[in-house]
Amino acid sequence: MTLRHLDWPVLLIAAILSGCAQRAGDEVRILSRGLAGQQPTVEQVAQMPFADLSALAEQETPIAMTEMAVRYITGRDVEKDEARAIELFRQSAARDEPTASFNLGVAYASGIGVPQDDREAMKWYGQAEKLGNIDAAYWSGMMIGWGRGGMPESWESARPHIEKAAAADHVDAQFQMGWMYHEGNGVERDYQKAANWYRRATSKVLNQKAQYNLLMLINEQKVVWQIGDPGEASKSGQQGSTGLE
Repeated sequence: MTLRHLDWPVLLIAAILSGCAQRAGDEVRILSRGLAGQQPTVEQVAQMPFADLSALAEQETPIAMTEMAVRYITGRDVEKDEARAIELFRQSAARDEPTASFNLGVAYASGIGVPQDDREAMKWYGQAEKLGNIDAAYWSGMMIGWGRGGMPESWESARPHIEKAAAADHVDAQFQMGWMYHEGNGVERDYQKAANWYRRATSKVLNQKAQYNLLMLINEQKVVWQIGDPGEASKSGQQGSTGLE
């Protein structure tokens, strides 16, 4: 039996611990902490003391409002307040800040600070995906694949969203593409494509599920072992090529 991805983002923290990472190239002009006239990065905004961040959020700077929401969700530098976090996410999302839209999707999917509502989750994931958020593309696909949000289960309909995220090096999406080709769910079964997606999923970080499924394909002689794969070349008898096909 292959391992499949069944994890669900039950906490916003997992998705937003680093603040507005999706907008890491964005910059804002602020007048605090000696940064007048400079353009601090999103990472700098994420490291601001709460008072400075609050002042920037009052200027209705979307990334600052999103980071403020993160602080309220995690209780960093301020008492936890889910209702206030949701309010700030909404204000930021109304200004087309993709991370805020994505986090609203997570909130509705998980019932954090709002009533659990898959349809609302899909609405916010969709908005975030249109704005370029790769996490949103992945979770939109997973929701469709699982048949959540009032939709029939369909991995075929889920594929474009998941593949978009996988192509952008989203590790969970790469694993999911491997599983879909492995099982023939939403795509025509193709063991070689499955193996290549599993390889991509574990090429930069250790992904035990991807390695397990890849080793299964090798041991069952569905694909040829190659350098970097788990196990030994002798198990498959020869060494193959690399890269997606």
